[in-house]
Amino acid sequence: MSETTETVGAVPAALRDWSVSWPQYTPTDVTPPELLPAALAHHVPDWPEAAPTPADVPDWDRRLAEALVPFRIDWQGRPLNPRGRTGRCGRNLGKWAENSAADPIVVAGYGQERRVLLITRSDIGVEAISGGMVDPGETAPDTLVRELREETGVDLRDRIPVILGRDVVADWRNTDHSWVASTSALFQLDATVTAVGADDALDANWWPFGSIEQLETAITAAGRTLYTAHRPLLQRALDHLARTATTPPASIAELIARPATNLASLTGEPLSETGSDFIDQLREAEERLDGAGVQGGDDLGTAAGLLDQALDVELDGGTQLEQRVFVARAATCCASSRTWPPNTEPWSDPDPAKTDARPLSAPSGAGSGSSGLPSPHSQGDLV
Repeated sequence: MSETTETVGAVPAALRDWSVSWPQYTPTDVTPPELLPAALAHHVPDWPEAAPTPADVPDWDRRLAEALVPFRIDWQGRPLNPRGRTGRCGRNLGKWAENSAADPIVVAGYGQERRVLLITRSDIGVEAISGGMVDPGETAPDTLVRELREETGVDLRDRIPVILGRDVVADWRNTDHSWVASTSALFQLDATVTAVGADDALDANWWPFGSIEQLETAITAAGRTLYTAHRPLLQRALDHLARTATTPPASIAELIARPATNLASLTGEPLSETGSDFIDQLREAEERLDGAGVQGGDDLGTAAGLLDQALDVELDGGTQLEQRVFVARAATCCASSRTWPPNTEPWSDPDPAKTDARPLSAPSGAGSGSSGLPSPHSQGDLV
């Protein structure tokens, strides 16, 4: 769970920017005893890097190139917080310069039925977005999924979220030379799934999410408090939902077609609107992909099989929930199949000045397995 309580100290807003001269600036060193050079010379804990000062970091070129938020290094060889002076120096985080985190925002439903998944943080007891630090060797998509699964039990490894932003967050451990930058991403579900608080979360709940005001009112009525530092991230999610004007899918074909945008080009025909015809179109696309030696055909075949089961549920008098579970899993398979033309990218990294959202590639190891939706007969079996 990422900490995001801002402490700016005695730095006036007019002097925050590094370009403003401030000869009298004397920040407070907040380095904890275990990270002081003398302590690191005898023992390096398992969570921080061993470099006692920025001058001891061997890979500045890589860190500068891979940073979520660009930063620069001053004439003394120290990385400078992109948000400016903090009133604090030293290091109270694992690494000098940027420490990468990820915050998954999970929204379910549409219109007045829209809900957002929040956890109750174990450290300060407020309602907040799930999230945490990126582990060594991990990617941001991996962290989004792992933190969500660890703290709520909701497994969305086969879902492809939309990046809402990459920002330096207002973390209480930030200093002038060490800070947290987070990837915030939106997962959209058709309906809520079972969530149970675990790990760093005391509880996990779905809250009304028509607006920040509605969310805060509901949380306050329950005797709880919304984490103030997460309001901007939640508002960004609402703004994205308003721009994309998400509405419930009108048909099985529409639901599947959202992630499989090039399915019609694979079959040479418009997308079918009836369930049985669409299943045939999926199988035809599977054959074409297999014939061309392009990966993804198996996932389309699996999707066709799931839709067959959805139609069987309807014929056998099953519930709408049971049918929607099969349909949503089929949509996930289509997303996993990556049915865009070979040797092309489904998205390009946008100019941050022009947009704040884009699809995020699936986490490593994602495939056509569990969609993160519960079985209609086992609502509490998410892991």
